[in-house]
Amino acid sequence: MTIKIITNNDLSEYANVLYSLNQKYDQKFFITNELNLEAELNRRISNGTKYFIFLVKQNVAGLIILNGEEIMHIFVDPNYRGQKIASKLIDNVKLEKDNLFLFISKVNEVGISFYKTNDFKINNKYKSEVSYKMYWKKN
Repeated sequence: MTIKIITNNDLSEYANVLYSLNQKYDQKFFITNELNLEAELNRRISNGTKYFIFLVKQNVAGLIILNGEEIMHIFVDPNYRGQKIASKLIDNVKLEKDNLFLFISKVNEVGISFYKTNDFKINNKYKSEVSYKMYWKKN
């Protein structure tokens, strides 16, 4: 098991795999079609977005997308769930950052519980009818 950050040099290797996961599991990692995916990833990476992938025997088992301190998306392939991959991805990102935050739907009880287990707290100053802002700060 390995956690790897995708660089512009890796795009040809991982773009199609990420696109397939995006389509297969109806995720929202990308807003483009397959033909423009490599260009979109290149632009996002060049602008500071980081894609951390969790590899199991060279298969992408999980992904976390980070833009600055914001967790934009986290995903674990259903075939690999129950192995704490999402927590390992979060722990890896925590090594790089002093603060993290994300927005999560108020009805996503499983997600809220997951983030609380990983030391995130709800920011009560953020007001929204549909989502919470959750944050983590390094001790």
